[in-house]
Formats: sequence, C-alpha cells, structure tokens
Amino acid sequence: MGLILGMAHDLQGRFNREQLFSCEEVIERYQTKSARKFVRKLWKEEKPSVQERWEMAHKMFRELYELELLREDWDMLLMESEELLYSHGADAYKGISSDFKRWAKEESNIQIQAEQLLVYFIFTYFCGAVYDGRIYAKVQMAVISTFHIYELWKARWIKNEGELTPEEIVELVYRYSREIEHSDKNLERMEKMMLRDRLPWYRG
Repeated sequence: MGLILGMAHDLQGRFNREQLFSCEEVIERYQTKSARKFVRKLWKEEKPSVQERWEMAHKMFRELYELELLREDWDMLLMESEELLYSHGADAYKGISSDFKRWAKEESNIQIQAEQLLVYFIFTYFCGAVYDGRIYAKVQMAVISTFHIYELWKARWIKNEGELTPEEIVELVYRYSREIEHSDKNLERMEKMMLRDRLPWYRG
C-alpha cells in the first residue's frame, strides 16, 4: 500500500501547487520498477518497531468507536475483535499477524480479495476529491478501510482457531460496509479523522 499512498501524496502536492497537468506524470512514474524499489528502500529505512506497529494498528482500529453506531451488534464485534487482536501486547500481535499472513498465502486467496477491496474503495472515494481537493485523505480512507476489514478477518480467524470461510469473509465486508458506507455522517467523520491523523505514506 506504500505505492498507493506515495502516489496520492505526490498527487496532493501537485494539486496544492496547481500543477494539475503534471498529475499524469506521477501516475506513470509510480508504475515503474524504480518506484517500487524506492518505496521498498524507504520502508526498510523507516520501518516502525514492533511496538510502534502494534500501537498504530490499535489506534487506527479504535477510531471505529468514534463513528455513529448504527447497529448494536457492530459494537460487540469491534470489542470482541479488539480483545482478540490487541489485548496481549505488541509481540503477540506480531505473531498473530505473521501466522495469519502465512495462512493467507498458503490456504486462501484473501490477499487478492484485500487488493480488490482497496481498488473498490479508491474507486468509490477518490473521485470525490474533484470537489474538495482532499486527494490524500480519500486515498488514506481507502487504505484504512481495507486495513479495518483485514483486521476483522484476522480476528475471526483467531476466534475460529485458524479457519476463515468464504462466507465469513463476505459477512465481515458486508457488516463493515453497512456501518460505514451506508452512513453519510460516518463517511464524513472518517474523512475528518484522515485529515486529523495523517498516515505517513511510507508506512502503508
């Protein structure tokens, strides 16, 4: 996701400097191998510690509590997921994340589904920047939404002791969408959170 955030960061800069006609150059540049190498290099240099990653992930997840609650069972799902993911500290979270990533690679196509979700969220939110110029905030919102769903998948996988069915994957996407995307108030609040808590693009 670092490439996506990096591109959005550069597009935002061009927009702020009123260099709209050069935006196409940014898109072309980020499709090159050198761009991917640069992001990987920067990621290695600026990679947060295990503690920082846990704190960042927990903080981003807890932001969901700031949104308007539409259904009581959503709050229960968040609390259960938070307990499963973050209650045992940074090292435990790292282990959970590594195990889930390994399972996803060997047993599931969930990484592809996460990528498809990211594309969907960018397609949904990005065009709104035409009206308010909040390019980076909208792309960050797409990235964070994908992260939230991925964390919900991970928590359910823990609860199921290493299993996650296709039906559960769809169920959790649906429940997230129902709470966030079906509420204009929540979409606006979430975008304001993106403006308040900017995610460093090289840590995506």
